[in-house]
Amino acid sequence: MSDNYKTFTAFVTHNVLHQFMPFGLINAPSMFTILMCKLLDSRKQLETYVDDGLARSASWQNHLCTLRAF
Repeated sequence: MSDNYKTFTAFVTHNVLHQFMPFGLINAPSMFTILMCKLLDSRKQLETYVDDGLARSASWQNHLCTLRAF
């Protein structure tokens, strides 16, 4: 990856130049998935897939209750 992204994301405040530095975001998707799996482990009707929450229910009323609990 070239350093060209820095010039497009740079901005100045109070005479200080800020540039976007994408360090630490490499593991963000996997860490989010792990956190969601731990969070939803006790709820059998809720699952996670990448960045989506999936809810399944037998009826519309149960579905609404599941979404409110989530």
